[in-house]
Amino acid sequence: MFDIGFSEVLLIFGLALVVMMVLRPRGLVSGRTPSVALTGRKAIAADLVAEGRG
Repeated sequence: MFDIGFSEVLLIFGLALVVMMVLRPRGLVSGRTPSVALTGRKAIAADLVAEGRG
């Protein structure tokens, strides 16, 4: 059948990557929504907050 070597496979793979970068610059899954919505700030007790000393 086809007698293609490793360098030809890498060339085809590289060309496919370049085509993908041109046609889909934001990736295959570009319409992603955040899984967690951030809300307003919450007040926490002072004993839960540790003061860092280093």
